Formats: sequence, structure tokens, C-alpha cells
Amino acid sequence: MSGAGDQFDAMIDAYLDGRMSRARREDFERLIEQDEELRAQVALQRRIDGVLRERYTPASVDIGKSGRAHWRGWAIAAGVVLAIAAGVYAAFFMPQRAPFDQPSEVYRRLIASGYEPMQVCTDNEAFRAWMERRFDESIVIPDDLAGVELIGWHYKRVLTPRTGVLLAKVDGEEVIVLVERRSSARRLGDQDGLHVYRRDLGGVAMYEVSPLHEARLLPHARRVGG
Repeated sequence: MSGAGDQFDAMIDAYLDGRMSRARREDFERLIEQDEELRAQVALQRRIDGVLRERYTPASVDIGKSGRAHWRGWAIAAGVVLAIAAGVYAAFFMPQRAPFDQPSEVYRRLIASGYEPMQVCTDNEAFRAWMERRFDESIVIPDDLAGVELIGWHYKRVLTPRTGVLLAKVDGEEVIVLVERRSSARRLGDQDGLHVYRRDLGGVAMYEVSPLHEARLLPHARRVGG
């Protein structure tokens, strides 16, 4: 794993340094578009580079095409790289709080109130229609998954005042899926003994909030034709 990580680090450096051929750069940019994690790593490195360049490059240092090596050396000598990287990582990649109720709070309140949906949703067509009406996306979680019972939809104040909440049971355990437009998405982490799994699909972000140690609904979500 470390070897693969080192290879990608070298590729990111070469990409940001402008040391890739045109064809290789185009291939790498296509890979960035397809891989959300790689895209985030490139954005993080670019942010770190910008902060280092702004704060720690002496005025006398000439920054040309190979300039990253020069000012990086100055930054390392100053002992600031790790502190800056940690700060940027915390700001951009650490789990955030939802603007309103936290996923675990929503989960436990739904159970305490009887786990009743506002709108029953038990088949693919009803699911697709709800997603299309609310989010302009024809997405389903199949209604025939082993051990899965789709119960229906609710609205809760999580990421926006009316975040969609799918109620389901997986092997008898209550599991909810929060659905919101990707423009309102947050990095939501595990909390209060519950796991939070995320998947982006089309224009929506979906979070499976579950006591189980693996996502059982999101891996099967798919877009379907109108």
C-alpha cells in the first residue's frame, strides 16, 4: 500500500510541478475526475503549496518551474510543513457537524417515536418517483435485497431543513439513509456507536447511518432510466 501511495504522491508532485507530458497530464486529469479521493489529495497538496509559497518563501528565492523544491526546502528548514498540513487536513477532511440535528440524534428519535415514515416506500417505482420528485435523480435501492426491508421516507433537519431520510431494516436492525444534494454535503463521521457510510451518486450525497459494521444499502444504490 505504501508503494502505491508513494507512486501517487510522485505523480501529484509531477502534475503540480508541470513536469508531465501533455498526454500524461491529460490521462492524469481524467483519473482525477473519476477518483474522488485522488481529487481531494490533489486539492489538499495544492492548498498546502499555496500556503507555503505565500508564507515561507524568502523574497530572494526565484521560483521557476522547479520552484516547489526551493521553497519546500525553506519550509522544511523552518519546521512548519507538518503543522500546516495538519491544519489544512483538519479544515478540509475531518468529519464535520451537521448544521442541524446530528445523524445519531435523528436515528434515535425515529426509533423512539415508533420508526414510522411520513411516506411509505416499499418498491422500486415508488423509490424512484420519490427521488426524482425531490432530487431530480432517478435512483433506486432495490427492493429485493436479502435481509433488507424498505419502510418509507421522512424529512428531518440534518444537512438542510428538509433532508430526505429513508427508513429501512437490515437483518432486523434499524438503518436510515440520509439523502441530500451534493451541494449541501458534509463529511459526517461515526458517532455515538453508529457508523456513517457515504456514497455520492449523480447529484446527491447519501449517508447510511447504521449499527452494522458495513454498508448494506448504499453499495446497491443505482441510477435507472426514466
